[in-house]
Amino acid sequence: MFAVSTLFAFVHKNGDSPQETLMEEQIFLLEALDADEACRRCLARCREEEICYLSATNEHVSIEFRQILHVSPLEVTDFNDGTAVFSRYLNPKQAEALKNASKNV
Repeated sequence: MFAVSTLFAFVHKNGDSPQETLMEEQIFLLEALDADEACRRCLARCREEEICYLSATNEHVSIEFRQILHVSPLEVTDFNDGTAVFSRYLNPKQAEALKNASKNV
């Protein structure tokens, strides 16, 4: 089992600047024999996630897959209540950025 971290962009067709583009990290759990297979399967799954829609303000928005960020083998195959499925190491600057971002949620 692998956890594959991916990055998607919400692109407004009105020409938002790249700095204003909302980005989304998604983590997929995939059964695979190795990391290469997990990447291939994840890439196919991410392409299925790409969509276009009309927003509430009548803007055309597309959700576009950008890249696979990280592939991690999971030691746990039996997922029970409380099982951790994601962790990453952060330097203090990265941690502060995450803390500040979560204040807005």
